Amino acid sequence: MPVSDRRGCGRCARLCAGGLPPISEKLRRLTREAGRDPARMGIEVWVSPGAGTPDDWRRDMRFFKQAGVTHVTAHTTFANAHHRRIAGTNFKAHLSAITHYREAVADLL
Repeated sequence: MPVSDRRGCGRCARLCAGGLPPISEKLRRLTREAGRDPARMGIEVWVSPGAGTPDDWRRDMRFFKQAGVTHVTAHTTFANAHHRRIAGTNFKAHLSAITHYREAVADLL
């Protein structure tokens, strides 16, 4: 959802428990205007162990932490925009990709 979408941000501010990637003061302001405490609304991002390098993941995680992200979902099968599937197709490959990602950013969590 674009941050500029006031209806979407307003709906999120009034109703959501988190799960949306727009990380902005606008969302926090709309949440306050809706009578809710922005600190009680989680912000979730999706990350792709199939895209980028450990250095990229660490840079992103530092940004997410600074921006107030409260939840990170590492997914291995979704492919859209900047997200990429991992190359493997079995359970071991998916678990390995998620473990590798977590090891790369663990000290930043």
